[in-house]
Amino acid sequence: TSLRGELRARLLRQGEGMARSVDEEEEERWTSSDLVQVCHAFAHAPPSAGQTSDRPLFDAMRDHFDDVALLRLSTGELCSLANSFGKLSQAAELGHVELFDRIGRQLARSADDIGLRGACTALSAFAQASIR
Repeated sequence: TSLRGELRARLLRQGEGMARSVDEEEEERWTSSDLVQVCHAFAHAPPSAGQTSDRPLFDAMRDHFDDVALLRLSTGELCSLANSFGKLSQAAELGHVELFDRIGRQLARSADDIGLRGACTALSAFAQASIR
């Protein structure tokens, strides 16, 4: 099985709580930081055959990143997450506007820690996603 398929299956098991034992559940559970890395990898990888993006995966990720999950992320991870979703372009058409709103608010609270690189990454991501 492909890495993409394995990641998707693992995410579905985690989301549905299908782990078979406590040890497997702990091994299967990914942190918000882990999921930012998954988004980053999928945003920069070629899409599956016949698809323009891995939209179902990003829809599932979007639903995971609520206010609590975003609070667990560093400013760099927030910028990376915005960048990953920004690569999908039109956020309004894909239903990602609320996620960008939450990321933007969290970044605004962390403005003193963001740095020039992070700010530029976030601004570029918001522009790519057509968020104004």
